[in-house]
Amino acid sequence: SEYRLWRERWTRCCKELGQWNVLVDFGKNRSSFNPLLVLETAWKIPDWAAMKEALGQVELSSPETFAYKLQIYRGYMAISHPYDQHMPIVQKVVEASTNQADRKSG
Repeated sequence: SEYRLWRERWTRCCKELGQWNVLVDFGKNRSSFNPLLVLETAWKIPDWAAMKEALGQVELSSPETFAYKLQIYRGYMAISHPYDQHMPIVQKVVEASTNQADRKSG
């Protein structure tokens, strides 16, 4: 539909312009709810609470081919989240995402 095309192009433009706050708010909006968009953009502002919530929602509905990206986002959380420092799991997350990316490309 025309609205979907408009929304995709607007989202791409916002990403190119670095308007991360706008995209997080748009992804959280009830009428345009998109946890994947929140996940892709929340770490850049950083909004760790929004990212953590979106990660939980995306994990439940994502296909296996997307698993390596989820591992990367878990890595961002583990390294950067100021309240949940989990440095010992960073290596596990990096290894898991690398293995999943290798399986996807292989």
